[in-house]
Amino acid sequence: MRRSFIRPALAASLALAAPAAPAQEEDRDETRLPPVSWETRYVGRYAVDGECDDPAKFWVLAETAVDMGHTVCIGIGKRTWEGDRLMVPMSDCVERGEERPDRVLGFEVVGPDEILVTADGEEVILRQCS
Repeated sequence: MRRSFIRPALAASLALAAPAAPAQEEDRDETRLPPVSWETRYVGRYAVDGECDDPAKFWVLAETAVDMGHTVCIGIGKRTWEGDRLMVPMSDCVERGEERPDRVLGFEVVGPDEILVTADGEEVILRQCS
């Protein structure tokens, strides 16, 4: 089952990263993903179906936070690999001013400019905005 958990994104300035790149073997060998790998492979603006002009459909992946519209998590824990999927524990989450439970998001490169995001058994494909 695919679920789109996209909501209007929080206004924030963010330098866009290069398109997401597949994990390298040296990344998987690390116990903790080097911060530069998260920044160069995933940080940026993404949207469902590439609808980057629709604020209701984009996500912002930043160095220390993930904005999923009305839900923003400003704490990123230890990032680890499960196969080709980068698992990112999120904490300090707030939705419309109310605290939300911590969560773990999985990110996997599935195309030159696309990532698959999984959470709680649901998934959505996001395309990087330019």
